[in-house]
Amino acid sequence: MVTATPNVKLRAMETGTATGPRVRRFTADEAIRMVEAGIVGEDEHFELLDGALVDSDPTTGDEIVRRFSADEAIRLVEAGIIAENEHVELIDGAFVEMSPQGVRHSKALLELGEQLRAVYRGRGHVREQQPLASSSPFSLTEPDVAVVRGRIADYSEHPTGHDAILVVEFAWSSHGIDRRKSATYAEGGVDVYWLVDLKARKLEARTKPQHGIYQLVQVFAEDDSVALPESTERMVVRTLLPKD
Repeated sequence: MVTATPNVKLRAMETGTATGPRVRRFTADEAIRMVEAGIVGEDEHFELLDGALVDSDPTTGDEIVRRFSADEAIRLVEAGIIAENEHVELIDGAFVEMSPQGVRHSKALLELGEQLRAVYRGRGHVREQQPLASSSPFSLTEPDVAVVRGRIADYSEHPTGHDAILVVEFAWSSHGIDRRKSATYAEGGVDVYWLVDLKARKLEARTKPQHGIYQLVQVFAEDDSVALPESTERMVVRTLLPKD
């Protein structure tokens, strides 16, 4: 037990062997630094269990995992508790670890960015892996590619889903996370969300968000063409995919 912060109990983290995307775990030292930086209040009663800050429901006694807000996420980076180069995104209050980009993922992202800049020049700008503010205070996603209305100079803060013409995620092994982010984008006002499945070589287009769910999901094969939102142009799915 650490007595530097009386209301914080700290237990040793267990090592895990899980593979793929998972929630980022915090160390005892990081938990103490959160309190010292004022990110977590000294009056908060929690324990660090397996890297998560947990409390118990006073009514049921069930464990409650503390969620972080987008503002707290930014402060954690500013305090150096989460490194700027860490591959994590804040989704529903948890820092989800993202797998490092493979060559195909990176190449597909860059090539799509170039294509979209040509289509939306003068009407919007393309952002690659930059924060997109959510209507939820507990999410701050960084989509692979987003087309946002207006110019970069028009935004003094992160654009929101309502500012986005199109949001695109590329998936090779992260399908579960990218589909989970679908609800965040729908709640945040993103009208059109594309999930490009690099392995299956197909595109899932989600539109008509309502109550946190996209009402229309269309699947396009690599030889199909899909309409670009707020444009008269169409794009063949194959052009979004890396060449074999």
